[in-house]
Amino acid sequence: MYYLYGSYGVGGLAALILLMTLCNCKNIKIGVSVMKCTALFIGGTPQVFLVPPIAVIFIVSWFLTWAVTILYIASVGEIAADPDLPFMTTVIWTDETRYAMLYSLFGYLWMNAFIISVA
Repeated sequence: MYYLYGSYGVGGLAALILLMTLCNCKNIKIGVSVMKCTALFIGGTPQVFLVPPIAVIFIVSWFLTWAVTILYIASVGEIAADPDLPFMTTVIWTDETRYAMLYSLFGYLWMNAFIISVA
C-alpha cells in the first residue's frame, strides 16, 4: 500500500510540475531566444573569451601592488616586546597607521571593483 500511495504522490508532483511548465511556456520561449542570441553573439565575436583572462591579469597585478603597499604600511610603528611572549616582538600601531591601512583596504576594493566594471 505504501508503494501505491507513494506513486500517487509522485504522480501528483509530476502533474504539478507539468502544470507549472505549461504556465511558464512564454518565459521558457523568451529564455531560449536569449540563449540563441547569445550564441550568435559569441559565434560572431570569439574574442569576448579574452576578457576574463585579461581582467584576471589586471586584478592579480593590482593585488600584488596593494600587498606590497600594505606591508609597508603595516611595518610602520614602534617595535616593542610582546607582553604574552617575551621572546617575540610586535609592532605597535598608532591610530593614523590603522586609518592608513583601512584607507588602503578600501582603495584596493574600489579599484578592484573599477577594474571588474571596465573589463
